[in-house]
Amino acid sequence: MRSRLVLSVFALGLCAAVAAAQEPAVSASNLEFVAISPCRLADTRGNGFIGPFGPPSLLPLAARVFPVAGNCGIPVTAQV
Repeated sequence: MRSRLVLSVFALGLCAAVAAAQEPAVSASNLEFVAISPCRLADTRGNGFIGPFGPPSLLPLAARVFPVAGNCGIPVTAQV
């Protein structure tokens, strides 16, 4: 039981250290916030959708890339 507590505290501390070490990749001074309406970029519920916008469902630890720019009202020139 004690080892679980120690492991949990260690994991929490590691997450906090990683989060604190990250810096923004782009200076936000030249960027402008643009609000958009909620939109589903990908639907993994399996409602008859196929291809890049539907099943197969996302698998654990598997990477999947979804095209964001140009979809759901997000401009092609949008930056993170």
